[in-house]
Amino acid sequence: MTWQADRPLCVLVVCTANQCRSPMAERLLARRLEQAGIDARVGSAGFLAGGAPAADGAVAALDRLGLDLRDHRSRTIDTDLLDEADVTITMEGAHVVDIATTWSGHGHRAITLSDAIDGLAVAVEQPLDDPQSLRIWAEEVHRASVTSVFDQRRDVPDPMGRSRRAFRTTAGLLDERLGLLVDAWG
Repeated sequence: MTWQADRPLCVLVVCTANQCRSPMAERLLARRLEQAGIDARVGSAGFLAGGAPAADGAVAALDRLGLDLRDHRSRTIDTDLLDEADVTITMEGAHVVDIATTWSGHGHRAITLSDAIDGLAVAVEQPLDDPQSLRIWAEEVHRASVTSVFDQRRDVPDPMGRSRRAFRTTAGLLDERLGLLVDAWG
């Protein structure tokens, strides 16, 4: 791939079904990046069959944060989405493992949200606001976090089937952590 300095960053956010955590993270991250003036495209996907709407709790949680998730339809992760992404941020360590084992050659830029936050300590010489530097950073974080993907305590809690409060808590956690990322990327 030829690097294009003027192309936007491409971030893929992944969870299990693409009905609550990753769609919430997609909208929250897109807003944060836009507010920071970083040119980016953010998408989301999951491992289950696509076409389902966002969970009602996710819609309500983002409504409270001023974002609309009513038009979301789940997508299934595939090679094209992984190829396009400069970094793939997952909600669970198991998702990183699944990407690495199912799509050989694509796991090197897949990192959990927790590892991405830890990776902010990785010495970054320049802002991560261009595709090449973001890809290099993601690969470094991935290499440094190989064993942490097995620590389920670091996963973003899945609110599916739980109370609306659980959805609000997860949305708040995502917004806070994604804010830290965007602050460091810019």
